[in-house]
Amino acid sequence: MPRVQHVAIRSENPEKLAKYYEDVFGWTRLRLGGGGGVHLTDGHINIAILNTNGAPAGVEHIGVKVESMDEVKDGLAKYGVALEARPADNRAAEQRVVDPDGNSIDLSVRGFMYRA
Repeated sequence: MPRVQHVAIRSENPEKLAKYYEDVFGWTRLRLGGGGGVHLTDGHINIAILNTNGAPAGVEHIGVKVESMDEVKDGLAKYGVALEARPADNRAAEQRVVDPDGNSIDLSVRGFMYRA
């Protein structure tokens, strides 16, 4: 079964939001991301807090690990959703899709940051 592996949230102040999640929920800081972003974990999934860079604040995308892209192709076709290739150097996903409401979902066989 495909599993949520990470959630990316855009914030005007990633450091302040990361501190909130650390203090309130006890999530652990993994590292600083590019552009002032922060990566946290709850021990099961990773939470990437990204700078808005002019985009609206809020959930940017969720990352889902799949065994193979074939695993989800029939379901995507049922909704008329096409796989969109991510840049070759994207360390979080190979493909991107959107759900019926337009929410972005990154799909990865490799796993987030190339981890299984």
